[in-house]
Amino acid sequence: MEAEKRMTVADLICYMRQQLLEAKIEKNNELIKDLQTLLNIIFKVAEIKEDKTLTLLLDKLLYAMSDYFIDDEWKSEIPSEEEINSKLS
Repeated sequence: MEAEKRMTVADLICYMRQQLLEAKIEKNNELIKDLQTLLNIIFKVAEIKEDKTLTLLLDKLLYAMSDYFIDDEWKSEIPSEEEINSKLS
């Protein structure tokens, strides 16, 4: 039962993805910048650990954020929760 309560990396990334989508709708640039900072930190750790799957998922999210600040649009693909869960499980 204890293991079921543990937060996984997939849980964290899915939560941040949801926050990103909500911030986009609300045009909350401050939250998007905060999420970008956090995802960059996780990305650096994933690179150090040579976790190719996680770095590819994070790269998609970070690229979408960059698009938002450049064009105020989403041109990049944001991975779905299903994709995140299937790749990180």
